[in-house]
Amino acid sequence: IYLADFKTVELSRYMNNADAKNNMTAFTPHINACAATSEIRYVISLIRYLVDCMNARQEFFSRIGVTKIQEFRTRYDVVLPRVLLIVDEFQQMFTEATSREAEEIQNMLNSITKLGRATGFHLVFASQEMSGTLRGNTLANFKIRMALPCTPQVSSDILGNSRAVSLERGYVLVNTESGDEKYNMLYHVPFIETDKKDSDEDDQKSPFYQFLDEMKLAASHYDLRYKTSAQKFYREELQEKESEYIKDLESIAEQKNALVAQNHTLLDAVVLGKTG
Repeated sequence: IYLADFKTVELSRYMNNADAKNNMTAFTPHINACAATSEIRYVISLIRYLVDCMNARQEFFSRIGVTKIQEFRTRYDVVLPRVLLIVDEFQQMFTEATSREAEEIQNMLNSITKLGRATGFHLVFASQEMSGTLRGNTLANFKIRMALPCTPQVSSDILGNSRAVSLERGYVLVNTESGDEKYNMLYHVPFIETDKKDSDEDDQKSPFYQFLDEMKLAASHYDLRYKTSAQKFYREELQEKESEYIKDLESIAEQKNALVAQNHTLLDAVVLGKTG
């Protein structure tokens, strides 16, 4: 699972460390990366990476003579994982992007929606409005559409019809038939309280954090610690200011210069980032 959250808050909670009761380890080792940022270039790099992975998998399939992920699993009895990109407030991708970046995003998403089903790459996009976002040919490849109560325009953009405008709160319309109104399916959705702030002293956690605890227990059961160490979490407020970075460089300058002096094949040593 890969996450992109332009509001930087909602999806970040899946990457935060658990409380002391859970040994301060990540709740969700099955999440490979989370971009909790409005920095469009980082999000583009994430999508570009997934497109490269998808193309590599397609090339692999063609070399071994299979066309679909299900066929590969059946023939070789290997659980090749599906890859899921979830983007919250995805319209922000196009708001933040330049015209050239928006064109690249459109092309990459169009590629995933065309080839992703066969190779096991899938998109889940959430948005409050659709204007100026996906082109018609790309949106047409999103076969499952869901709409909560919304305006007629948003309902038409998402579902392909305006019936979501009459929905009551707590209900969702689902359409899997390219917007034909007679195929609208009505569902009652649960409400999960997420505003409650949990701490180690709380005896009763909110359902959201209870669910995260269940994820952590499952991760411990299957021993997924190796996944946690490889997680990528980009969040803007975690980025250091230049003054802090210079302070870090000064603290290692003596050791760095000594290292270079001992090895005459080195002109200098460069440090990128810092340890956790």
